[in-house]
Formats: sequence, C-alpha cells, structure tokens
Amino acid sequence: MGERTVRFSDLSNQQVDAEQLASLTVEHPDHEMPLRLEARPAELEPLKKIGIRAVRLEVQLPGEDEEPTRYIVPEKDFDKLANGRPMAEVLAEAEQVVTAPRQTSRRSHNKTANGEPLQTFDTLKNAGLPHMGKVGAREARLVRENLEAVNASRTAQGHAPIDPANPIDAKRYGFGQPNPSGA
Repeated sequence: MGERTVRFSDLSNQQVDAEQLASLTVEHPDHEMPLRLEARPAELEPLKKIGIRAVRLEVQLPGEDEEPTRYIVPEKDFDKLANGRPMAEVLAEAEQVVTAPRQTSRRSHNKTANGEPLQTFDTLKNAGLPHMGKVGAREARLVRENLEAVNASRTAQGHAPIDPANPIDAKRYGFGQPNPSGA
C-alpha cells in the first residue's frame, strides 16, 4: 500500500502539488518570530502591484535594555529622515553592519545551529539566565518565587544577580505587579 501526502495553500486552502508551492517568510508585528507560509504562485501575483520598496530598521534607543524596535518604512519616507543632505550620501558614509549569514539549509526547529538541544528558560535550572528571547510568564514566575536559587545560579555562572529594586529587572520579571501573567 502506498502513502500520499496532500498539501494545501495556506492562503486559499486549495490543494496543490508540493513542487508547485511557493514558500513565504512572514515577519508580522503580532508575532515574535518569523512565520512560514506556503501558497500557489498565482496567489502571490497581487504582491507585484501592492508591494513597495521599503527599508527595515532596528532602533535601539540610549538607556533601553530591551530588544530593539523594528520598523519597515517606505523608502521615500526613510529618505526624509536625512536633513540637509541626500540620504544616499548619509548611507554611503555609514558603517556597515556584519550580520550572521542567513541559514540556507533547513535545520531542526528544536536544536541550535550547532545541533545541540535548545535551552528552555521556564525551568528552575535555566530561569533568570541571560538569553536573547523575551521572558515568558512561567520564567518570570519561577524567578519571583525562587529568587535566591536563581541568583545563586546566576552568580555561579558569572552573571550579576537579579535585583527586584532595579526597574529593568522589576519590569522584566514582574516584581511588584499584582498579577503580571494575567492568569
């Protein structure tokens, strides 16, 4: 007996042969991580009419310890930020930022780039340790309820302890809030 996989366009829910699907990576403001969608090429034709040349910005304001704010603005609007000279001149003199190359081959969603298992920060072992993601409700609760153990773990690994009196730590872990998780 044979087995057959049926694929559908995420946009129209129409059945499509797998080799006929286009892959889209979507960065949406309502989602923390990029999303992957699949669609028929014909469904993407309207993008040619509605798409714009845009500039993607990440803004890190002085004194802010949080993730940078990301903006996507039309190129013409971005160009208006330069006062007194053309934006092309400003960009020609700007320092280039070297970023890690984009992953070209697909890797497991539950392993790091070097193949090791992902760390979860919603366990007492890792709660409160520095990481790139946002602090989830469970991690924040674990930190608040086990601050002494979390700080012992942090200092043993060479990190400063979490201070509930520090406004950044208080905001990050929900210290002094009546019910930060909303539960």
